[in-house]
Amino acid sequence: MYNKVAIIGYGNFGKQFHNFIKENTINSFVFFDDIAFKRNEENCLPFDSNNLPKYQNYSFYVALGYHHLQTKIKVIQHLISLDRIIPVFKHTTCFVNRSANLGHGTFIYPMCNIDSNVEIGIGVLINNSVCISHDSIIGDGCYISPGVIVSGKVTIGDYTFIGAGSIIANDIKIGKNVIIGIGSVVTRDLPDNCSAIGNPLRILNKAIELQ
Repeated sequence: MYNKVAIIGYGNFGKQFHNFIKENTINSFVFFDDIAFKRNEENCLPFDSNNLPKYQNYSFYVALGYHHLQTKIKVIQHLISLDRIIPVFKHTTCFVNRSANLGHGTFIYPMCNIDSNVEIGIGVLINNSVCISHDSIIGDGCYISPGVIVSGKVTIGDYTFIGAGSIIANDIKIGKNVIIGIGSVVTRDLPDNCSAIGNPLRILNKAIELQ
């Protein structure tokens, strides 16, 4: 049984995790989130993301997308440096090959399949019914929406968002800070800081930055 859980970031995923806590053997919890604190949400305290505090006496820590993806990863890295426990959360209906490596703070939703020799960075969220095939690499802070298929030997850079139902072909390299729209079929490499959508895939001439 966990005595007390520190949850950094509220938002929609924080609420979902709140429900998870209520259904499991966790005595108490606290959210650190400035906006939620100002709204007087339940069990919320302020959090200064510019001066990461050394919170003590918690069983483990969960970083849930604190406003910006890069801030979320910064928080996780800070907590790792303090030797805090940041577990991986994997639904019982998922299959994860024993040779896969899951980074700290990764969330894997129901009905996912993670194949052999897959490398997943820290703070990654993998939504329902995602399939990630062998020897693929997922960078830090990525968000993979429901129903995405990532084929074998794919590399996805940090802070990339992949829309629901998209398919990534074998051996594709996707850069950092990329947004891939819903239902896209990615059959060519994508550079950093771009957005793409469709089948056939169209790269939009618009630089983006997911902070």
